[in-house]
Amino acid sequence: MKEIKVTKSEYRKFIKGLTLDEIKMTSLKATVDKNFEPPAGLLIKDEASYESIDEKKIEVKQIYTLKGKKKDADKPGFAMEIHYLLKYTLKMPINKAYFNIFAKSSLRLQTWPYFRQCVHQMTLNMNLPPIVLDTIQIPT
Repeated sequence: MKEIKVTKSEYRKFIKGLTLDEIKMTSLKATVDKNFEPPAGLLIKDEASYESIDEKKIEVKQIYTLKGKKKDADKPGFAMEIHYLLKYTLKMPINKAYFNIFAKSSLRLQTWPYFRQCVHQMTLNMNLPPIVLDTIQIPT
């Protein structure tokens, strides 16, 4: 299947017509092995999907996964998976091409601060040194 190309001006028009109505955490799972001791390398992944509610509204799911693993360990010593649900109102229809750009830029800008704060708080609650994630870098 041929990928649809989106110009910057088309995407700008789409994004200007997008309004965030709601953002909420819908799931949080955090685990730490009882013998885990920092330091550890961090691995962060994110994935996003959307569902049209009607022609003017969508729901977006954003999932962040964070794992902390010691260099010679077989498995992570701690892990978190956090799910967010966002609701938007649209002025123009969304398509896969718009969403692919949106998921790598605007969506991350809107959810990353929540994820960052949650990681900080949860590592404190897990009796680990608090992790302060960097601000997010968005591809241009």
